[in-house]
Amino acid sequence: MFSRFLRALCIGVFLLIFVQFSLRAQMFDWAVSGGGALFNEITCLNAGSDGNLYAAGYGIYPIVVTDTLAGTDTLIVETDTLLTPDVQLLAFDAAGEIIWQKTIQGTGNDWASYLAATANNNFFVAGSFTDTLYFETDTLGTPGISQSQCFAALVNNNSQVQWAMQTHGTATATTAALAADAAGNALLGLQFSDTLILQADTITATQNSNFMVLKLNQAGEVVWRRTGSGSQNVTLTAITTDAEGNVYACGYFTGSIAFGSVLYFALDETDAFIAKLDAAGNMLWLKTLAAMANQSFGAVAAGNNGELYVGGHFNESFVLNTDTVHALGANTAFIARYLPGNGTMQWLTTLGGQGITSGNCLHTDTNGNAWLTGNFTQSLVVNSDTIAAQGEEDLFVWKVLPDGNSQRPYTAGGSYSEAANGCTFDVDGNLYIAGGFDTQTVLEGDTLFSQGSFDYFLARLNALMLTGIPTQPANNNNAMPLLVNVYPNPAKEVANLQIPFATQPLQLILAQADGKIVWQQTATGGQTLQLPVYNLPRGMYVLHLYNNLQQATVKLMVWQ
Repeated sequence: MFSRFLRALCIGVFLLIFVQFSLRAQMFDWAVSGGGALFNEITCLNAGSDGNLYAAGYGIYPIVVTDTLAGTDTLIVETDTLLTPDVQLLAFDAAGEIIWQKTIQGTGNDWASYLAATANNNFFVAGSFTDTLYFETDTLGTPGISQSQCFAALVNNNSQVQWAMQTHGTATATTAALAADAAGNALLGLQFSDTLILQADTITATQNSNFMVLKLNQAGEVVWRRTGSGSQNVTLTAITTDAEGNVYACGYFTGSIAFGSVLYFALDETDAFIAKLDAAGNMLWLKTLAAMANQSFGAVAAGNNGELYVGGHFNESFVLNTDTVHALGANTAFIARYLPGNGTMQWLTTLGGQGITSGNCLHTDTNGNAWLTGNFTQSLVVNSDTIAAQGEEDLFVWKVLPDGNSQRPYTAGGSYSEAANGCTFDVDGNLYIAGGFDTQTVLEGDTLFSQGSFDYFLARLNALMLTGIPTQPANNNNAMPLLVNVYPNPAKEVANLQIPFATQPLQLILAQADGKIVWQQTATGGQTLQLPVYNLPRGMYVLHLYNNLQQATVKLMVWQ
């Protein structure tokens, strides 16, 4: 009796370990990192129409600047010892290899927070700076290191700056958001507290807090601008455009918000807002998410099929229509869907845990799904499962379907902290995320080590994570059949997979009937593998085996 119990226990432990390490698709195809002696972080990321990735952020390190006196051969070397952040621009190919990197130097605090690629292989970059910022085409300046102003620039895919512009004013102004429309224009969001000078225009602040949405053409000229204000504080956080050129801007406010001819008062301390403008800058509607939960919108995305999503967070439970939206931990993230025609909210789906959960970047895929990337502390709670953070702060990638149903988030991280700041889809539907990490991070099979205190990272999600459907080899139509044997079938606890000799290693994928992956592994031919199925729901599954030359598809019934 004891030996039978011991044998069963050993089998159970083996299967548990096997399931834990094998019944999970790899999250990333690859991950790369870079940095210097101190701090480097990617704050924004966008895929270009040329298939390359363009990123912006900042670096803090001693910079050596060389120059030559006019009319002489004397070399002047100047070292920036202020250790203030400088703008950093980077270009990567689809495999994560650096094509070029460039530093825009300044004497103050310089941040590139937003980047938007255009259809003609250029990209806009925008941020805030103090004191002096040196572009190759323009030198920008503020009255001193204590006053911030906004900048925007157009850069081509060879790193050459086409132009750079800035705001001026009597008080601080900051860049709040950036997007590009299909015609190659930039939509820029600004915040200012007093008089703002924008090219030839002087804009007078009307209340304590003021914001602006403006359109720039590819020459950097203002096409139109629209201003809004608040009695206490209005924070603009994100802008996006749709296929018709409509503009969506979102954020949060306290007190009141006035935009166009619409005025709203906050129900509690902080309410969220979203506004729609047409391509000519006419405001079509303004909506707020009014509740007693300090809710805010931090990201917005418009899909190709009429989807409009916002991402945000709140810190207390609240009632939405007749349903209670429950808070988890100190901060709960969410995705909400709106009707773009009239601004009616359709649903709101949450993600939270025991600590702080914050979404930073929101995008849609070609199927209309919403993808939110961000960070969490302590844990995430999904249904009855708890996903524990590996370190101080981990990153997550969360997919929500067009009907509001969400999938289990993917998480990654090491013993320290990571910041997932930017995300983008390329023309082939691959999803990339970028940000920064402290000391060391683990992104599935890649362990990255920082060169300084904080380094940037860039990673591409595995295609199986995006679709849940196995990717077939490129020459699948010419693949030879592979004769495999699966027994017992139906199976209750373990299914044996007998694989004949194969000319190349095989990709093995077990999927549900709807295509969702439950197991994958790479294996060589000429062996028998055991597939643990005792924890799978009863039903039909499809087993795919393939390489570039051979393939097989077998139906497997799980009978519990």
